[in-house]
Amino acid sequence: MDIVERLRSIDISWSEHGEWCAEAADVIEKLRETNIMQARWLYEAQQENKLFKEKVRQWLNEGKPTAMEGE
Repeated sequence: MDIVERLRSIDISWSEHGEWCAEAADVIEKLRETNIMQARWLYEAQQENKLFKEKVRQWLNEGKPTAMEGE
């Protein structure tokens, strides 16, 4: 059982900190969602960077300029 499940399993009426535990579980879930989005953005940026590097290497191998206006 992960931390969010454990926090949600605490009965609000049983514990004086039950409300706090439910709020903490919500915050953890939001942080996880944010982390997933950031990981996706990072992966996409890394793929774009990889393609750019490959394109520059190709240009260098073909003897073309490494930087062109507007690209």
